[in-house]
Amino acid sequence: MIAAKANILGLLLVSLILGGCTPEAVMPATLPPTRTVVVTETGMGTAVAQPPSTATTISPTIPDTATPDPSQTTDLQIIERTPSTPVSTNTPRPTFTPSPTPTPAVFDLPEWVADPAVNVLLLGSYHDNETITLFNADTGEQFEIHVETSDLSPQWLWQEGNYFLSPTSPRIGQDVIDIETGEVVKLADVNEDVWSALSPDGRYIAHIIEKDERTDVITIKDQETGVEKELYNPFQDSSGDYWQSGQPHWSPDGALLAVVYDKRDYYDNSDYDLAIYMPSGELFRQFGNMRTFWYAPWSPVLPYRMLVTDGQSYISRQPCILDVIENKQNCIETIAERVDNQNVWPTNYIWSPDGSKISFIHFAREERVNINGVCYIELATEEIFCPITPDDLQLEEQINPRLHFWSPNGRHLILFLDRHGMVDVSSPLAGALVNSDGQNFQIIGRDFSLPYTNPWRPSIPSPSQE
Repeated sequence: MIAAKANILGLLLVSLILGGCTPEAVMPATLPPTRTVVVTETGMGTAVAQPPSTATTISPTIPDTATPDPSQTTDLQIIERTPSTPVSTNTPRPTFTPSPTPTPAVFDLPEWVADPAVNVLLLGSYHDNETITLFNADTGEQFEIHVETSDLSPQWLWQEGNYFLSPTSPRIGQDVIDIETGEVVKLADVNEDVWSALSPDGRYIAHIIEKDERTDVITIKDQETGVEKELYNPFQDSSGDYWQSGQPHWSPDGALLAVVYDKRDYYDNSDYDLAIYMPSGELFRQFGNMRTFWYAPWSPVLPYRMLVTDGQSYISRQPCILDVIENKQNCIETIAERVDNQNVWPTNYIWSPDGSKISFIHFAREERVNINGVCYIELATEEIFCPITPDDLQLEEQINPRLHFWSPNGRHLILFLDRHGMVDVSSPLAGALVNSDGQNFQIIGRDFSLPYTNPWRPSIPSPSQE
């Protein structure tokens, strides 16, 4: 059952892309004004509950994030910079290989895997379903882990004050590896009929439960009290003509839970709607014909903002910023103007770690034309800078951008590229790593599987932040 749901989720993510806080800690009723980037205001959602009065402020530190030279062009054309030499996949690197399967009880992990100052990538192999690669983005070192699993989809897991490396989804009871000690730890078994999203503070779990063959329901469980409440779906279909599912996303402080509801008919056409809940399960706002961008829709910093688009398209010329508290939506027209001039499609919008930028990948509207790359807009100035340009991607084969992610400190970007360029065809992915200022572009491998979550190891909190 859970493997099928993981496959469905994986396919859904691919198609979409080409396109926690306790009850005592609540949100501000009034937020200080922020600069509005744009300009297109649309009809807004219905408020169904009053926001709480206070909130925990998130203030991440983003060291050494390079800022583009204001004199540089903001067009999507190639930007002049210090030339860099791509690193081929067969470039020798320090590679550590632990014992082969069966999985050992303890892995001798290098110290940098758990070093808070190091940017670490967690990557799965497309062809070898038992090999996980840890990549040190600051030094180029690699560490291979060989495990026994039939469903390799590695991800980071925060539990009880420690980070673990899970070879596959922790919801199906797989062994995980403590990155501090290298020990293999058996997590408590989880109901295989349940997919869960843990709030950042670990108190609440949002469960996706299959109610019947066509309908999923979502619950929120308070792990301190044991109370579990089924969420009211304001977009519930009573006709029986649709398959209905939901995807939960906690805000970075866990004060709000966003759920994207998907109604899919017999022809696989989908309509998307968005609902916002409080941890108590109370419906806070609802927005018809709206969806988020799936990997990281919430701004990493306050106020409570989300990247959204309409409920049909997976490719959006202009993303919109939804202010959840103020119930306002502003769309970034600057991006639409730029991509129209360049005849490219933009997609996969994500926030930078400090919330000051929105990045996106772009690809040619015409087949077999390589004008692909990664750009970001500075929200304060509306300037666009492209750390990965079409020139960087003039490789020996036609490859197409699929996904990209920021490192937690904003110093690096990882771009995943495939050979097929088709939304419903899986293929081995190449990894392109670059500094956020556009320097040190390199290809770090060509046989990675599609990541189900952000592959960067999250920031390791200090003891005072736990």
